Amino acid sequence: MIFLSTSGFKNNYSQIDICKKYFKFGIKNIELSGGKYDKNILNNLKKEKNKITYSFHNYFPVPKKTFVINLASDNKQIVNLSLKHIFNCLEKSIEFNSKFYSFHAGFLFDPKPIKLGKKLLNVKLLDKDYSQKIFIKNLKIISKKAYELGIEVLIENNVLSHQNKKIFHTNPFHMVDANDCIDIMNKTPGNINMLVDLGHLKVSSNSLNFNKYKFLSKCKKWTRGYHLSDNNGYSDLNKPINKNSWFWGHIKKKNILFYTLETKHTSFKLKVDQYKLLKNYLNS
Repeated sequence: MIFLSTSGFKNNYSQIDICKKYFKFGIKNIELSGGKYDKNILNNLKKEKNKITYSFHNYFPVPKKTFVINLASDNKQIVNLSLKHIFNCLEKSIEFNSKFYSFHAGFLFDPKPIKLGKKLLNVKLLDKDYSQKIFIKNLKIISKKAYELGIEVLIENNVLSHQNKKIFHTNPFHMVDANDCIDIMNKTPGNINMLVDLGHLKVSSNSLNFNKYKFLSKCKKWTRGYHLSDNNGYSDLNKPINKNSWFWGHIKKKNILFYTLETKHTSFKLKVDQYKLLKNYLNS
């Protein structure tokens, strides 16, 4: 199943506007991601539930008070907010007839919402092993809830930009390289798998000098979804995919729940053209 993401549009579009516009272009599978807080968003989306297949990703529905989801934090308030948000997303997924929910892997620090995707300075990092134990503990809690609801959970690989590698001189995130992803997957229950963001992977492989094709091969067992976009290899730009994008021939065509196109600041027509490109590849 191919989805188009609601992320990446300028603020003049609401989530409802984006969904309606997609539908006019014949797109009926939509991944809900990000946006602004809107107390009526779910009720408005339900009106289109019989026409559109929705999936929930990470920070949607956006809570009234913003924070960054981090299940690897030693800040109990952040963890509790993260768990509460994810539990809500799991329950809302059921209401919208979705059998999966995806969110980002944890961090070794607690970034402010305004700093996401930007240069990170003067940050104190947790010990990675200590942080991973917290992360695994919380994933097991989520796994139990997801199992009760009959939902599969997918964890998205993080991205380490060239800029942040220069600042930190280390990797301050979980699930960036294959070994870390495999280690975490081996310690979590079977209803937790991976969403591989191919844009994140391209950047991280360049920053940490590892082979992105080997990553895809090593993590193939746990990969149940993909986010697709392209970039310059130095930062996650969410540029459009094209016929020369690096991942063709290396992404799975079987045992996959979904493929989501997650490109920014492009026209609806261009997004539909990318949808057709991906569909043709999967059918070839």
